[in-house]
Order: sequence, then structure tokens, then C-alpha cells
Amino acid sequence: MPDIAFLSTAHTHTESFLNAVSEKDGCRVAAIWDDMESRGQSFANAHGADYSADLDAIIGRGDIDGFIICAENTRHLPLLKAAIPRKLPIFCEKSFTTSVDDALEVVSLIGEHEAVVHMGYFQPFSAEMQGVIAHVNSGALGY
Repeated sequence: MPDIAFLSTAHTHTESFLNAVSEKDGCRVAAIWDDMESRGQSFANAHGADYSADLDAIIGRGDIDGFIICAENTRHLPLLKAAIPRKLPIFCEKSFTTSVDDALEVVSLIGEHEAVVHMGYFQPFSAEMQGVIAHVNSGALGY
């Protein structure tokens, strides 16, 4: 049974991710870290998970099979830097980082630790967006 740890519950989509993990056969929300104890503890209580204010304790747990990062968009970098070395799968809400330099640092860490990290940004892959991309790339727009 995959045991998932949530690193922050600040993102607006947190509840839907928690529900998806909780409702998936064979999966469970095992642990939640949040820098806001009342928020993290509330979600942990609702989903039968352990709560800890100690990020290292959550990341270091031996029973965790993967991480979901649902922090504020500007606060993903430290969580990614802490979790990637564990070499467990990570789903991170968009955007990974807020600067090119930070993104390059994350990409370097992913390569160094051979981690699987997925970002929650699916819109570019929809048929509609692929059509827009093809139209822009055709040169039909502009001068």
C-alpha cells in the first residue's frame, strides 16, 4: 500500500489531492507536514494521517513511498530540495519554482538523485492547447 506524505497543505487544490489519495484503493495519506500547525493538523485529522511540524521527521520516515507538495507557489523550492534526495516519487503543484535559477537547481537535483518529480500542470497537453501551439508555431499569427 503506497503511503503518501503531504508537504504543506496550503495550496487551493490540497483537499482534492487528499481525497484522491484517500479514496484510491491501496493508498493512504500517512503523514502531513505543514508550517501552519492548525491547518496541517486539521487536514491530518480529517484524513487519518499523522501530523508533524518537523519537516525532516516527515521526509525521513521509512514508511513513506512518495510526496505531494501542496505549498504556496513561492515556497516549493525548499520542500523540493528537502524531498528530492530521498529518491521517492514527488508530485509538486505548479509551478516548481519562481525563477530560472531555482528551476535549474531543481533540475540538477533531480538528475543528481535520479528522482521522479512531476509537476501538476496539465493544460499544455490538452487538445485545445496543442491546437493553439500548432497555430502559433505555423507562423500564421503576427507579422
